[in-house]
Amino acid sequence: MPKKWLARAGLVVASMGVVFLVAEAAVRLTWTEPWYERLEEEQSRSEFEWFSMGPRHLPLRQAPDTTPKAEGTRRVLFLGDSFTYGLGVAEDESFVSIVRERLAAQRDEQLQAFNGGIPGSMTEHWRLLFEKMGAEYEPDVVVTVFFLRDGVKGLTTRGLIGHVRKELQERSRTSVAYRISALYRLVAAGLAQRRLSDWYLGWIETGYVGPPEQTAEWRRAQETLLELREQTERSGGRFVLVIFPVLFGLDQDEYPVQAAVDAIEDFAQRHDIPVLSLLPTYRGMHAPDLWVSALDQHPNVDAHRLAADAIVPFVSEQLAPR
Repeated sequence: MPKKWLARAGLVVASMGVVFLVAEAAVRLTWTEPWYERLEEEQSRSEFEWFSMGPRHLPLRQAPDTTPKAEGTRRVLFLGDSFTYGLGVAEDESFVSIVRERLAAQRDEQLQAFNGGIPGSMTEHWRLLFEKMGAEYEPDVVVTVFFLRDGVKGLTTRGLIGHVRKELQERSRTSVAYRISALYRLVAAGLAQRRLSDWYLGWIETGYVGPPEQTAEWRRAQETLLELREQTERSGGRFVLVIFPVLFGLDQDEYPVQAAVDAIEDFAQRHDIPVLSLLPTYRGMHAPDLWVSALDQHPNVDAHRLAADAIVPFVSEQLAPR
């Protein structure tokens, strides 16, 4: 009996060894470079056109429009970050372009819409753009598209990539298994990616409902949004808010950063700002189906189209006579 048991155990160990060797060989044949290196390379391919905004230069889809508004023309100004810009999709595939096209087709009067999305921006950059072109552009509606990252300071893709690279470089220095096994490196990189996602979502949530030192940027963002609202209304326009969720965990029973969405909606409602959350639009969907790529969680063409489906009636209502 012991000999038979030992024989079976030896067979199991040998089988596991064969499986490991096959997996190791497969990874070595298909391995290119870590996901975080590919992500940085992929995002660095984006080429922006930069425009002067007082003391800064900011990337935009087009030059700020300061032409006088013709009589009978309605104008919509979109403010936001790379999600509004449409990073990863063509300009005519962005939700701003789709909204512009659909609203123009619905209305008898001429309608113009400007894409003021600024990649990597915070609310202070949106204020610079508004001050640059707001008076001349005379928007009838200012649509501020607030991605959940926009209320949290220091949460950048490059910073996150640097964090992962540093961790895995340290492991390469201290772990023999990491240096000699491609399979081990693949698993380690995957686990690091998962930890990074959990950290990212946790950082977003505490940025809205955490202690005062972590919610400082959200408080600054609220002040800026109220300033933009005041300036918009002073010039006769309407100021509205669109919440763009993180495209992650959409099919989970509980959305991972629901508290952040609730905080933004509560702010808008307390200050009588019309608000539209896009979270219900995407709820229940498989998040990777909405990404530009497996490495880039910016919204793809389908996600932009879905956003436009929700935004068109929302903005159309704001363009109606008072």
